[in-house]
Amino acid sequence: MRGKTRRVATPGRAGTGRSRTHGSTRRLKPRAKLADLIGGAVRRREGEDVTEDVCGQFDSVSSRRRARRVIVLLAAIVVLSLADLLVTLGHLKSTGMIEANPIAAYLIRVTRSPWVLAQYKCLTVGICVGLLFRLRRRVWGEVGAWCAVGILTVMALLWHTYSRELESPAKVGVVQAEDGGQWLQLD
Repeated sequence: MRGKTRRVATPGRAGTGRSRTHGSTRRLKPRAKLADLIGGAVRRREGEDVTEDVCGQFDSVSSRRRARRVIVLLAAIVVLSLADLLVTLGHLKSTGMIEANPIAAYLIRVTRSPWVLAQYKCLTVGICVGLLFRLRRRVWGEVGAWCAVGILTVMALLWHTYSRELESPAKVGVVQAEDGGQWLQLD
């Protein structure tokens, strides 16, 4: 996109407070956005298909591929978060558990409702997915999506280990006795 031409106000007579808008014109330089400075501007490569989107930003093939990858990662975030919620509710309704998230533990302790926990989880995941969707064409959006999927994958592995360790009721009783009042259970 070429620079636009705009009339620039030039100073009028000293002390009058007036300015003239006729006369000089100058070319405006395109402004770099903060996200371009942080994530690196999309550079045009030889032979690469580059189009301009509605906002005036250049959209290259690589940023469209990145957007597709991020959307797949966002779907994985939703699936892993839903699995985390279902496993959490399953443990809370059966043997109980110690919740590592202090906000979720507070909500469980105060409300004793699985619906409030589900709403909290949906709200936080929705905010995360919404922000990452807005950044889907940027490098930092993809990095954030990969980090979220990595964290949720580690949490799934921890759930697997936790479930295997507490298979017997005797082990659950030992953990409940040593929990220090942090054991949570829903009716």
